[in-house]
Amino acid sequence: MEPLQGLIRENCSALPVCLGDFYKCFKEPKCQGKSKRICAFTCGREAYAKCRKLRKSGTSFLAFIDSDHKRITESRLGPIVSATPASGMEKFFTYPVIKDIAAHCGLQSGLMRLVSETLKRYWNSPRKARAMQLMQQLSFNPDFRGNETEKQNHLLLYLSRYLPVRWMSLRDVVLYSHEFAPLQFAFCSVLDPGLVTPELLASVIDKIAAVASVNEIEIKADWSLTLRSLIRCARRPQNKPPVPPLQCRQRPSMDVPSLFAVAPDETTFELLLPYCDIKSGPIEKDGSTVLHLAAARGWSKALAVTLDSKAGPALLLNATRDVQLGSSAHFSETLLKMTAVHEAAHASSPECLETLLAHGAAIERTATLEVMGHTLGMAFEKDDAIEHSGVLQEVRPLHLASERGCLRCIQVFLLRNASVNAEMVLLHNKLQWQHNFTHFGITGDIIPTPISNCTLRPLDLAIQSGCQECILALLGAGAKSDELTLPGRLAAEDQTSPLLQLLPDAKLKTCSSWYVRKGGHFLQSLRMIASLGQFQEAMTDSEVSVKPQPKET
Repeated sequence: MEPLQGLIRENCSALPVCLGDFYKCFKEPKCQGKSKRICAFTCGREAYAKCRKLRKSGTSFLAFIDSDHKRITESRLGPIVSATPASGMEKFFTYPVIKDIAAHCGLQSGLMRLVSETLKRYWNSPRKARAMQLMQQLSFNPDFRGNETEKQNHLLLYLSRYLPVRWMSLRDVVLYSHEFAPLQFAFCSVLDPGLVTPELLASVIDKIAAVASVNEIEIKADWSLTLRSLIRCARRPQNKPPVPPLQCRQRPSMDVPSLFAVAPDETTFELLLPYCDIKSGPIEKDGSTVLHLAAARGWSKALAVTLDSKAGPALLLNATRDVQLGSSAHFSETLLKMTAVHEAAHASSPECLETLLAHGAAIERTATLEVMGHTLGMAFEKDDAIEHSGVLQEVRPLHLASERGCLRCIQVFLLRNASVNAEMVLLHNKLQWQHNFTHFGITGDIIPTPISNCTLRPLDLAIQSGCQECILALLGAGAKSDELTLPGRLAAEDQTSPLLQLLPDAKLKTCSSWYVRKGGHFLQSLRMIASLGQFQEAMTDSEVSVKPQPKET
């Protein structure tokens, strides 16, 4: 048994199987011009006679050509001959041996009939797992490699009646093993393309994310191939339109993230592009397009593929989204009117910026960032409750690049003549809830009262980022240096002090609402502003707690 398996794995054509030179006969000149069916029948009869003569002369074979000549050919396949185990040799064709035959022997070996019969025996029994394991071995067969479609692949067409999707659900077959990846398109192509659902694609994406987290590169490649095959299958016929944004998610609800949002890597993101309609409008509830999602992750290649494709959302280049970054018991954070260029600058991705701007994206669009405080999670539940909010207005992409200290991003903007002295506004507002009593009940409005504001330019932000090259690049492009704004809580040992020596003649002023720590960003300052209500509430509670209690009488 072991030598037989070793021979099959090393060189299946060296097995003692007599086919009587059938394939050689079929290629001889005597078959030229004749019907393939007639020629195959004639060659099959001659091959069987030759093998029978050799057997009578005492030559031993493991298997020899089948006496039933009707099995020699199939339409569209050309000649395929089947071999039958010789008398007394059946015991050697055990299940492990047939698994090796499925993986290493081609159609012209004559032994594939044994595989098909074994598949038929197992898939119609309680031991279907063995049939799945046998089909799994076929994914390694040399006659399959390089052929993805069933029409091109003789092996799968020969076995099409035994494919697992004939007796199991497509979902079970797809998720059975990553090693089925080369076979998935053939499995799917015999079914209705409508069986490839977004829920099934989401399950495959989960598999990709799971193996990516443990750095299983080969297994991840197999699941990516499975995803590609399923999407190709779902697009049959080729003119089938992509699914609308509402369907491009695990469940048809805009509250559920899209498949693009859960894509764990750039390759998966690109594979999804033909499946979903990406140019009809936003793909997410908050207004995000695929451009926002790709730019926010710094996926420049996916961004370029998206914009260069026929379905590229060229009309959505300057689309904006309003993002709820997070909400806690103490404050809520909101980004308003963010474009894909803002996202790329915030992600410090010069490659994404170059791609977007090369396709005509606007460079001077403005966004707003707001953080509103909640006093101990009970905002505005009491009369005349006071909260605080920090707001950044007129935020341009260059401001974000300067604050991040991304030199290459700044250079991209300066090459396209971005406004180097554009000002954004940092506001500190006090928010007060005012009740209105109407016949519909108690309603109210939030009344903002400005406490302080200041303006910040890209140069101010670059100084606080600690990027000396960024400062020099902005100065070289004409940034004004006669007056600089510094954070109001700037510590003496702050890293910006050596950088200020580059501008000894600049007039310095402070912004009391601008809080910066080493490595801090805009959100840090806005959160500290929004948290002022917490400190005031805590002080009030402490004052109440230390009041002396009246003595009992």
